[in-house]
Amino acid sequence: MIFKTTVERWITDSRECDLAYYLDEVAHAFKALAGPR
Repeated sequence: MIFKTTVERWITDSRECDLAYYLDEVAHAFKALAGPR
């Protein structure tokens, strides 16, 4: 998947950037699950 390859690339470049991206994705996921309900 595009997202997975992007994340893997960011992990190689900078773990801090990857962590920030991951946390942002998790936040969006929670909002998506909690929003409609």
